[in-house]
Parts: sequence; C-alpha cells; structure tokens
Amino acid sequence: MRNPITKIVLTVFIILVIVVCFSFLIVSQLYKPKTNKILPLGDSFAVEKCIAYHGEWVSDSKECENISSEDCLSNGGYFNECASACRNNPEATVCTMQCVPVCEYSVLNPRADLIRVHRPLANQIIEGSNLEISGTARGTWYFEASFPVQIQSLDGTILKEGFAQAVGGWMTEDFVLFMAELKLNPDIKGKVNLVLIKDNPSGLSENDDKLIVPIEIK
Repeated sequence: MRNPITKIVLTVFIILVIVVCFSFLIVSQLYKPKTNKILPLGDSFAVEKCIAYHGEWVSDSKECENISSEDCLSNGGYFNECASACRNNPEATVCTMQCVPVCEYSVLNPRADLIRVHRPLANQIIEGSNLEISGTARGTWYFEASFPVQIQSLDGTILKEGFAQAVGGWMTEDFVLFMAELKLNPDIKGKVNLVLIKDNPSGLSENDDKLIVPIEIK
C-alpha cells in the first residue's frame, strides 16, 4: 500500500504537468503566425470578378462599373461611389451631372481579406491641411483598438504618423470600422504613400503586415 504522501506528491505532479501543457498550448496558439490570404491580383483577376458580379469592365482605365462597394473592396479594388460620367473623356464638351459607382483596379489591394480602405482612394489627389482616413480591418489588425498609420515618401522616409482608431469593439476576427485624421505639414507635397500598419505587440517579424496606398498631396 502506497504512502499517502507519495499519492499526494504524484497527484500534484500530474496536475502541474497538465497545467504546463495547457499553458503551452494557449501560448502557441496566441503567437502562432496566421496564414493571410493574399489575393492573386492582376488584370485578369479584376476582369473575372467584374464579370462575376455583373459589372461592366472598362479596360482603358481598369475600372468596373456598377458593382457594389462590398463586392469591390472584398476583391482588392477601391470603390468610388461618385465618379464623373466623363472621367475617361476629359475633352467632352457636354457631360451629364451624375454619379457613376466605379470599382477602381488601377492600384490593387492584396490585403483585401484583412483590411479595406474606403478613403482616400488609391492615387487620389488630396487638397487641404488634413487627411481623413477610414475603412474596415479585421480585429486581428488592431491592438488595444488601434493601429499605426504613416505618410511616407516614395523612398520610405516617414513624413507623418499617427494611429487609426477602431469604431466599436475590436476583439473579433470580423471586420471593424476604423477612422483616423492626420494633419498635413505644409512641406508634405507630391506623390507619397499612405501606409496602414498591422499592430504587432508580439514583436515577431512573421506577424508584421501593412497595406500601402499611393496618394498625391497638393
């Protein structure tokens, strides 16, 4: 017959082993790099999606007319809800004053499964002293309800930085609305990149990610 003390020690040991194993499992899941879906973007991909959503493809400007914002953004496009009817014919003498919903594919978003920008549009000309930024990102893009945003020169120099803030609960894997506003210094002019950076509290390089949106500041 076993000594009662031996039984107690054995029981405690088994419990400790179970706790350690369980803790290791939790930590490994928390810091396990996720395989992000990168869209196989290109002209053929854009044309295929445009046709699939019953849109009208405009090859010269790489646009898809008359598809929804959700269909556009989820497939790597930038949605312009009020494009000019004469945008592809600047020399037109008569132009109807109407908005044409357009999905712009001239610049593609390979991270559309993780983050989608509503404004600014890619290659948009920004005028004024403030840059307003909005869109949606999965909760995994945030940490403590925010993530960094930067304006960088084309060679990667940081010209301005700040944070985008989640609007609503961020502890989810679903898309969450974000908003940010950057005050533009007078010396920030010309073609630059808006960079939306995934917040990475782990510090592990394999968890880094970002989306680059080219814009022009007047």
